Amino acid sequence: EWTDFGKAGEMKSDGFMSPVRNFYMTDPISRASVTMAKCTEAFVKDAAAEKVA
Repeated sequence: EWTDFGKAGEMKSDGFMSPVRNFYMTDPISRASVTMAKCTEAFVKDAAAEKVA
């Protein structure tokens, strides 16, 4: 059964942010893979470069 949670208040206009910074390394198989580590590193660098440009 659900109980009350949270509280009434004003919504902020700030955007929502995901707590996950690197989705591709969230599971143990990917974290154990040297290949996935290299792929993820390249992907993260490309994404960071796009934000700067």
